Amino acid sequence: MNEARYPNTSIAVHWITLLAVFAAVGLGMKLERPPEGWGDTLYRLHWSFGMTVLFLTILRIANRFLVGVPPVYAGLTPVERLASGLVHKALYVLLVLVPLLGWLGKSAYGGDITIFGLFNMTPLLGKDEALSKTLLGAHKICVKLFMLCLVLHVAGALNHALIKRDGVLARMLPLRKS
Repeated sequence: MNEARYPNTSIAVHWITLLAVFAAVGLGMKLERPPEGWGDTLYRLHWSFGMTVLFLTILRIANRFLVGVPPVYAGLTPVERLASGLVHKALYVLLVLVPLLGWLGKSAYGGDITIFGLFNMTPLLGKDEALSKTLLGAHKICVKLFMLCLVLHVAGALNHALIKRDGVLARMLPLRKS
C-alpha cells in the first residue's frame, strides 16, 4: 500500500487533461445536433478544448521526461503489466492524434480555428474539402478508440481501488499524503 506517488505536477496535469477531454468530447457529441443558434459557439468551444488537450498532453510528456514518474507497480502480473503499458501508450498517442487530426481536418475545411476567442491557430493545410472529410472521419474514429482506452484505464484503476485494494490508484489521486 505504500507505493511511490506521482509528482504533484503529474497529478495536476492528469486531472486537468481529463476535464479538458470531457469538455471536448461532450461538445463534440453535441455538435451532431446543436441547439438552434449554438452551432458556431459549440464548434469554437470544441476546438478550444481540443487544442487545450493537445497543449496539456505536450506538457504531460515534457513533465514525464523532466520530473519523472514512479516505477511501474511491482505487484502487477505480466498480463496486467502488458495491458497497462499498452493502454497508457495508446492513450498518449491518441491524446496527440485526436486533436491533431481535428486541427488538420479543420485546416483542410477552411476558416479560422479560434481558441477561446483569444487567438487563431495557424492552418496546417490548404483548403481541400475531400481531405477534410477524410481527416475528420479519422478524427471521429480515433475519438472512439480513445474512449475505449479510457474505459479500460478507468476499469484498471477501479480494479486496483475496489478489488485489489493495493494503493495503485492513490498514486495519482490529488490531495493525498505520501
